Amino acid sequence: MAASRVAAGAGRVIVTYWDEYEIWPQIAEDVSARFPLRNLIWSNTRAQQGNRIIESLDVEMRLFRPDMFPRAMIGASTPFFVHLCLINCEDHEMYRSTVKRQIQEWLNVVGNKKNQEWFIVYATPNDPRKAQNRGFLGGGTVFDKIKSDFSPKMERLVYVRLHSSKDPEAWAEFFQRLKESILSSFSRQVAQYEEDTRRLDSQRLKPGWNYCQYFILKDGFAATFEMMNMHDEALLQYDELEAAFFQNLREQGAPWFQTFGGTASGDDSNDILDMSLKPYRDMILQNTITIFDFQIYLFARQVQILFRLVNGPHEICHRAKQFISSFARTIQDYKVSLIPYFAESWIYSGCLNVIKHCDELIAVSAHSENLIIAYENAKAELLHYARVQLDILGVASKLFPTTIHSTLTMALPGPNAMAPPGSDESDEALEGSRALSELTNTDIRDGLKSKEAFDELYTRITMRCIKAFDACNRQRTVALLRGDIALLHFQRERYEEAAKIWDDFGAPFSGNNWFSSETSILEKLALCLKKTGRFSRYVTICLRLLSNWGSLSADMIRLYMSEVAASSHKLEEPVAVGQMSILKLAVVKMINRVSDDDTVEVEVEVYNFLSEPIPANSIICTLLGTDEGEIVCATSDVTIPSGKSSVLLRSADMVAPGTYHPGHAAVCIGKVSLSYELPKTGRRRHVFKISRNPSSLTVKVGIPKQVLAGDIMNSFTVTVRTRHTRIESGFLTITPITTLTVDLPKTLQCQFIGTDKEGKAQTNREGTLDVVDGIIQLPTCEANEALIFSAPILVDPLNVHFDHTLKIVAWYNDGSGLGRRVFSSAERLKLAIPMKIQHTILFSPTGPLVQVQCVGLEQRPIRLLQGDLLVPDGVEVVDFTPETDMTLLHRQEAAFLFQLTDTSDKKTEGFTSAKFVLDYCDVNEEIGFYAESKLIEMLEASGLSRFRGFALRVFQDEILDKLNASHFILGGDLEFALPDAVFTTYRESLRESLIAALAFESDEDRNGVLKLFESFLKSFQHMNATQISRSTNALGRQIVFNFEIPFVKILLSAEIATVPEAKSATIGEPIACRLTVRQLFWKSDENEVALRYSVLADANLWMIAGYKRHEFSLKREQEISFDLTLVPVHPGQLLLPDVHIAYSNGSRSSTQRVDSSAEQLLILPAMSGKLFIPLNA
Repeated sequence: MAASRVAAGAGRVIVTYWDEYEIWPQIAEDVSARFPLRNLIWSNTRAQQGNRIIESLDVEMRLFRPDMFPRAMIGASTPFFVHLCLINCEDHEMYRSTVKRQIQEWLNVVGNKKNQEWFIVYATPNDPRKAQNRGFLGGGTVFDKIKSDFSPKMERLVYVRLHSSKDPEAWAEFFQRLKESILSSFSRQVAQYEEDTRRLDSQRLKPGWNYCQYFILKDGFAATFEMMNMHDEALLQYDELEAAFFQNLREQGAPWFQTFGGTASGDDSNDILDMSLKPYRDMILQNTITIFDFQIYLFARQVQILFRLVNGPHEICHRAKQFISSFARTIQDYKVSLIPYFAESWIYSGCLNVIKHCDELIAVSAHSENLIIAYENAKAELLHYARVQLDILGVASKLFPTTIHSTLTMALPGPNAMAPPGSDESDEALEGSRALSELTNTDIRDGLKSKEAFDELYTRITMRCIKAFDACNRQRTVALLRGDIALLHFQRERYEEAAKIWDDFGAPFSGNNWFSSETSILEKLALCLKKTGRFSRYVTICLRLLSNWGSLSADMIRLYMSEVAASSHKLEEPVAVGQMSILKLAVVKMINRVSDDDTVEVEVEVYNFLSEPIPANSIICTLLGTDEGEIVCATSDVTIPSGKSSVLLRSADMVAPGTYHPGHAAVCIGKVSLSYELPKTGRRRHVFKISRNPSSLTVKVGIPKQVLAGDIMNSFTVTVRTRHTRIESGFLTITPITTLTVDLPKTLQCQFIGTDKEGKAQTNREGTLDVVDGIIQLPTCEANEALIFSAPILVDPLNVHFDHTLKIVAWYNDGSGLGRRVFSSAERLKLAIPMKIQHTILFSPTGPLVQVQCVGLEQRPIRLLQGDLLVPDGVEVVDFTPETDMTLLHRQEAAFLFQLTDTSDKKTEGFTSAKFVLDYCDVNEEIGFYAESKLIEMLEASGLSRFRGFALRVFQDEILDKLNASHFILGGDLEFALPDAVFTTYRESLRESLIAALAFESDEDRNGVLKLFESFLKSFQHMNATQISRSTNALGRQIVFNFEIPFVKILLSAEIATVPEAKSATIGEPIACRLTVRQLFWKSDENEVALRYSVLADANLWMIAGYKRHEFSLKREQEISFDLTLVPVHPGQLLLPDVHIAYSNGSRSSTQRVDSSAEQLLILPAMSGKLFIPLNA
């Protein structure tokens, strides 16, 4: 392989062996098995660099011959480092007569070799008995004789045993001596080279100094390092040679070189890494080498070493790019003596040859992923460099009108139209073809024969380049190269192929201010699209061209704008184009008029960067709300002039209240829509707040109109008030935000209540609502109508007293044709009723007395309109509650009292079910409802009805909470809870806020609204509680409280009294008492009943002597008494114990007593000073 030949290098270290006794065949396997040598440590004394570890060194064993050594040459390196003499002689006579002489003759040859080492290897059979029997009479062993004769001072004799491969220690001494000898020879060679190079370098400025001799010396030095696998040191020598060459070239010129060269056949296409093409080293020794050949040889030697390094392929390509590009400039200086286009052919051939060798090496070796990426990057640069030369040659041969990656003028209908690209074979083209015929690169010669061949060659090398750049993830360069292929197709009028490539890789130059390059590509792409009839994409590209308005002339802008305007109306389908730099849009302000018109207007500032006006069919702006709502404003048939202008856009849908910020805008030209994101930051205000219009549809939630006290709420009421709008169709969603579950059935019962302008009910009808996938379908509702329905809920009993939040969203059409309207709000839901209700029962001879108590739980005052006690037939109810309304404040109590009389013929005792129904209303709702109705009357009387929503919102936000509800509750007039000084400031502040809100209205309307509110504030002194309560009956709610009332046929009284009557007693003093049971009424048919009394005495106050519990019989009209003794154990005013009487058999309900006399005794402490302390036994 070529790579193997190039990377062969300086060869291996050679160790010779003299073997007259055929010992090598016996040890060859053992020795070769331990090659290459590992971990040689060279003590580097050069520049105090320390020890150098040679991890691996391959050694070649070669049989010794006296004539094997080449003739010594100046600076030439030698591969011979160590010489071995293999001896196997145990006979003393044989050694003395023959072997000693042979060793001496061998030593006479190798001992004279400069900077080379030698030693003797004494080998014996692998027999311990023979190995130990080495002595004989008269003098030591042969081993000792050899050591005495040839190694008296230095250890140049090594003993090994034959066939000892299984014993690792047997060869340790041999290989250690071999390593030391190789390193010793190497150190001596290095020292010699350093001395010689220093000497020559010091003579550099003397006459007669020859750079070629210096080069040969350093070349041998590098080869020595290379043989020792110290490739970095070898490469350093050539780098120093290269630096010295250019230094001498600057200082002394090049007198050592005959000519520049490059005139030999094939010099423009030869493999620059193949050193076998010419005897480069011999020509250097003979001073006949040219500058061209010398530079190639120097670079080839560097590459030869780099092939042995781990990152060799990447470094080779990197150096090749530097060398080829640098030497190409030198070639251009000598181009007069070279064939035409020599430099282009040499660069092309050199780049591809380097890549060929590197690819072969990469294919047969393992490299890391990062190294492969780095190599592909360097390789891509070389391929691109070669491709540029092919581009130049194509222009020279007139196969292409100009370099492929240059800017061409686009051909479009209009003033700049031109003929389709093409070229003719002129005399100049023929002259260029004859000049190119002298090139020797066969690929180039074949590629320049025709347009088809050139296109195939150019496309092939460009695709190789694209593949390499893609492997190292240089996508922008990939796009550039693909663009060059597209340009080739464009020049050949292959528009479909060119458009496909340019259209696929998008805009590689966008955002990098390379407008001229992008414009050139887009112009050609536009022409291709128009030629192929792809008008939809053609319009988009024309708009992108207009986005580069800075690189276009006024005529071209006018041309492209007319193309867009003409083509956009012919499209079959709409085309959306995003963020073109033609326009800049920003929302300047929102005009939210305060009249009852539910739409808004926005003023949009438009900056047209083009020098031509833009005919827009419509401009659409979308504002986004914080709760996912949006406002869409639009206008139609607008001509946007050049420069800055303002456009007023109006919303078609009713606007939901909330906070909005700019979203996006669209400018429509025919069926083409230009989309823009509106800026959300900057000095301008970009957040707009829209308040709810009280005159439009509202949705409120609350507890049902009638609730049951004491039960967990299982539903809530939704009230949809149309106000002045109408619902033709729509739907409504309810989404809980807090811990609440809304469980909607498939059908809901609803009620439609029509009201007049003052909110009074006029009509009432019922209906049903369909629920589809949890979405409530809204039916047709007229203006001033309320749609009321209940929705079931599931709530944790522990969370009943907390406020809950529901998100309500309603979409509806009002039939006006203005589009869909939206209502969105987060409504609070209070599930707890605003008061606590409890009852008390007192028995009397005429019947039970029932007291119902109401305790206020809310800060807002509640008006109690009416409380009724509903009982079954046969029970007469007498209400003792005053007829005047009661107002319930926070923690205030109000009571209702009822007397019940049984008028039925029932003769048995039992319980009667009772239902207390309480009508109430919220005082603040009363005030607001009445004041709003008066405000509406004033608006209608002043002709300002269109400001109804605004006026009501001002009243709710600015006035209602300032009214004095306390004075109103006491029956006074409705007035402000502000001191006179504060009220004056408040009026001024209200006037200023009204002026600001009415800024977009006419002066007449603004002044009219201001005067109306002045009159409205004064009118409160004529509003009193009586007027308000009479007009707000529709606001009432109901609470139902269920309980049971016991009815008895026998009513008794029990009384404990002292006998005789006493007013005081002493602790521990026995008191005689009598329990008397009397009849209050007896309506039972029974003449005698069995009863049981129980004295309810507190053990901490009283001790009892007698029956504490006792059964007895009582007859009609009978009075009975029982004697007891009580002993007080506590001082103070004590009540006598209470008594409970019940039927003794427990089969009937308890007979009730009226009460005991509650007689009190003053219990005094004992006057004695004695204190009795009980002791536990």
